[in-house]
Amino acid sequence: MSRKSLFCAIALCIVPIAALLAAQPAAGANDAAKPRIAIDSVPALGQGSALAGHIWFAGEAGDFDDYAITMALEVTRGGEIWGPKPTFANPSVSLGDNGFFRCPFVTGGNDLQAERLYVYLIPIGFTPNDDISRTEAAATDRAVIDRYANGRVDVRQTAAPESASPEAAARPASAFPRQKHPKDNDKLSLCYSPYTNGLSPETDSTVPIEQMRWQLNLIYPYADTIRFFGVSGELEKIYRPAKDEYHMRIIAGCWIDGQSTDSQIYAELDKLIALANSGYADIAVVGSETIYRNDFSADTLISYINYVRARIADKNIPVGTSDTSAVFLNHPELVQSCDVILCTIYPFFSEVPAENAAHNLSETYERVLAVAEGRQLIISETGWPTEGSPEGAAVPSIENARRYFEDVYAWSRENDVEVVFFSETDEAWKVEGTNGDIGGHWGHFSSVGMLKDAYLPVYQNISAAPVLDADTVKWAEEAIQDLVRRGVADAGGPALYEPLLPITRGDFIHYLVKALALEDKTGRVGTTFTDIDPNLYYYFTLGAGQKAGLVAGVGGGLCLPLSSITRQDMFTLIYRALQYADTVPASDSANPKRFADDADIAAYAKDAVSALAAGGLIVGDPSDRVNPRGNATRAEAAVLLYRVYALVNGE
Repeated sequence: MSRKSLFCAIALCIVPIAALLAAQPAAGANDAAKPRIAIDSVPALGQGSALAGHIWFAGEAGDFDDYAITMALEVTRGGEIWGPKPTFANPSVSLGDNGFFRCPFVTGGNDLQAERLYVYLIPIGFTPNDDISRTEAAATDRAVIDRYANGRVDVRQTAAPESASPEAAARPASAFPRQKHPKDNDKLSLCYSPYTNGLSPETDSTVPIEQMRWQLNLIYPYADTIRFFGVSGELEKIYRPAKDEYHMRIIAGCWIDGQSTDSQIYAELDKLIALANSGYADIAVVGSETIYRNDFSADTLISYINYVRARIADKNIPVGTSDTSAVFLNHPELVQSCDVILCTIYPFFSEVPAENAAHNLSETYERVLAVAEGRQLIISETGWPTEGSPEGAAVPSIENARRYFEDVYAWSRENDVEVVFFSETDEAWKVEGTNGDIGGHWGHFSSVGMLKDAYLPVYQNISAAPVLDADTVKWAEEAIQDLVRRGVADAGGPALYEPLLPITRGDFIHYLVKALALEDKTGRVGTTFTDIDPNLYYYFTLGAGQKAGLVAGVGGGLCLPLSSITRQDMFTLIYRALQYADTVPASDSANPKRFADDADIAAYAKDAVSALAAGGLIVGDPSDRVNPRGNATRAEAAVLLYRVYALVNGE
């Protein structure tokens, strides 16, 4: 019997595993890495199918090949214990993929009516016999299962996980204090996914960690909470830097759906548990819109929630699920199983016009709040697309996205409601909406990291400055702040622009293409340089720069994106970009600006220096020098790009 059919058939008769474990002594800290038995399905009394379960590790993962399962049974509780099972000839079963097992125990006689079953986790080299005390001594973990004529099945363990405690059982809403901001904290909560610029989870794209750090750099000045939609695959590697380096509050979600096998589902649940037990999850979210998609019954999802809650050691970490308002309104039993309610609300998909959308969200929130019974209610997803086809009276546009974001943001601050906005960046792989053309346009930032005009006013008012080290270069601070806020430039680390470091060729071209919006003119095209990782954030911006004739490389198909760029090369690239955009400032060719070190300027850069000087973009240092052959710093690049952006945009 599958887990799903088991829970549907006898869910009303099973005492929740969390509550059963609560009565057992907790394991000590030294036991955290020991393997544990998880019972997944138990045949009812009189049924002879195999018992199924799996093994999990509370701490660091171990090797499933080191362990096996054996069983014993009592036909009448308190009577003689018979074993080993499956048979004397085959006294144990090995573990399958990801630690799953199926152990037959009905071999004859009255086994079918066994009222108590014993399940032992034993070392692979141990051979059980009919001396059950010997098996007890060798076992790493033991589960005891009682079966009753009315269909009830109880499970308990003698060596309960460290997470098993009285708090693991059903808990009142008051058990969890409200999380997140006080009202004077203006920072955002944002949904995050790394799949931009042609990457897609549907093709199992590899996402470089450098790409993920770049995305965290974009939002760090404005967001202190980030929601992830998975705990495995590519997403697994972002949790540690998000917490340890960027000090983000993490809403960790495991992705499970109806197409996943039992093995895949429990592997995902176990990774969520491991992340929480390692300190990388502040809220544990079991699934996203699984009831809305008809992936599971409510009872099955509740069993997954209980499974996770029982195994998370820190009982201050709330466990819940994320789903639509209709799901929570129609399933009070699901609400009662959650420590926190995470509700997705999209007035856009309800065809509500933008001017009424925030009010619609507020009304929906109040309806769900009424059934939350005191539990904290977080709006776990909401947003408005900036492009695409309308859904009824709901029209995608920059202006409507601005109206909705500003209205909802203001409402959330006034009412102390946490709203997790969807989403950080545009993702082209998503197909959504009646015409399938809005999925890639929910981002606050474009796929290359430009902050959209819809979100700029609120972002600029968020208090945290994106640069912590600009005191050493006051002359560049305004430029750096503005470029980082707009998404033209990005910090080199958490709130750290590092203005005194040399700027690399890759980053400078990336910033320049964004400052002049050259991709709008060239179209999206990848670069042909062989030393550019196609999965990195500047792959398409370098492609646009190459197509526009800004950069021809250094020969041999190379661009050397990580090398420093000289000032005269920086001037030349800007000049070519302005030519391509037809925005070269007028100059007086009869009286060109002269610098004290004109003789050091290479011939290929003289026209660029002359034009940029005439337009006031470069002015030289106090000694009237431009040091053309020296490496440009990130501060110098920011000031120059700031002036270029103002020139092109008439500011």
